[in-house]
Amino acid sequence: MKHCILTFICMLITFQHVYSNQELTNTYHEGTAYYEIFIRSFADSDGDGIGDLNGIIQKLDYLQDLGIHGIW
Repeated sequence: MKHCILTFICMLITFQHVYSNQELTNTYHEGTAYYEIFIRSFADSDGDGIGDLNGIIQKLDYLQDLGIHGIW
């Protein structure tokens, strides 16, 4: 009987922990804007017609002004 009660209490604590972390994660991402970048066509820094990482770096302030919180 003690084993059953102890198991039940452990399960309740585990579910409470999982639920509280899930709720925290959902509220964090609510309203957060992410932007997917296709590097080859986003921004070209050296004029060869193909986007590159330096072009993305040059546009980071612009993306922040748009309200983007993360890029993918």
